[in-house]
Amino acid sequence: MAKGGKVAKTASKNNPAQRKKGIVQKLYGDKSVRPVKYIDRTVGAEYMAAQYDNGSIVEDKNGNPLKWSNI
Repeated sequence: MAKGGKVAKTASKNNPAQRKKGIVQKLYGDKSVRPVKYIDRTVGAEYMAAQYDNGSIVEDKNGNPLKWSNI
């Protein structure tokens, strides 16, 4: 590098301001939902389910947790 030259700044891969840009939120019933891991030890079920932002699990019409792949 030449003496006194400026070094080009590169964007940090670990910059929190750069994270989660361009991610489209999934909606269920006009409310945004996020994926959570659902584990039911009584039935032996373990899968990714949907959860509202307030913390409640999204349920289908039968009262069962809705799988993330079904949204």
